[in-house]
Amino acid sequence: MRNYRISLALTALLALQASSAAFAQQTPCDGKQSNGSKIASDGTAYVTRIVPVPTTVSPEAQKMLARYESDASVPRTLEQRRTGTDKWQAGVGEQFKKLYPVNIASDTIAGVPVRIISPLSIAPEKRDRVLINLHGGGFNSDSGSLSETIPIANLSGIKVIAVLYRLAPEHPVSTMQSRSTKNCSRLINQITSAFTAPLLARSSLRRSQ
Repeated sequence: MRNYRISLALTALLALQASSAAFAQQTPCDGKQSNGSKIASDGTAYVTRIVPVPTTVSPEAQKMLARYESDASVPRTLEQRRTGTDKWQAGVGEQFKKLYPVNIASDTIAGVPVRIISPLSIAPEKRDRVLINLHGGGFNSDSGSLSETIPIANLSGIKVIAVLYRLAPEHPVSTMQSRSTKNCSRLINQITSAFTAPLLARSSLRRSQ
């Protein structure tokens, strides 16, 4: 009986060692993904949780969410990053215009380059409204001047102005923020003047009548 217990214990120990060695050789992305966790010899924790794709979203969204994408960082130069985000903005801009038709124009307001995104038609009660957009992109690239503004302009029915502010690191963040604040103030004043002038004119015309 004692020998049987020793043999059983040795068998269990060898099986545990074999499974641990096989698990240790696996990388977090090897094989079929499943819920699990692992503490590596250096103390790094690998935790995998599989979140099912919701069925409440559109088939297109389900297809996009179901894609496996590595979260490992890919080293890129700033030039490569900007080239990539500019290309992405151009592409997504064309796609979004098909889904959310708008008019897009480039302009300069108060010395600041901007993109003006306008609905195809603006209701009279929304003609004096405007949204100023400071796009995303980590302050060093343009990751939203079109992707963020086109749907908003179309769905809200108001004009959106995307400010193409100066980017870091060529322009230090402190200097960029200071100049952006000044430029935005000038921009707001100029936009306000442009919108209030027609309003004042219409108001005067109504009073004269």
